[in-house]
Amino acid sequence: MTIDNIVRVWLTDDAAHIQTADGRTACEYFSNYPRLASAEKTDLFHYEVNAFGIRWEKLDEDLGFDGFLRKSMDMVSYAK
Repeated sequence: MTIDNIVRVWLTDDAAHIQTADGRTACEYFSNYPRLASAEKTDLFHYEVNAFGIRWEKLDEDLGFDGFLRKSMDMVSYAK
């Protein structure tokens, strides 16, 4: 998913949110990302939106748009 599919990006105190062109909304909670969870509020709200996601340069953290809408999948281990 790229910025062409995203119509809105916004932050709340505890999460980053997106809205897609077809009306879906999704969020990623900062508590799931150690760098974002421990960041100062002023640093959280200093972000850039690029073609593929949200970037916090000072925090060296990125959230890709694809990850917002990806359904959780069970991890499968393969033995060699």
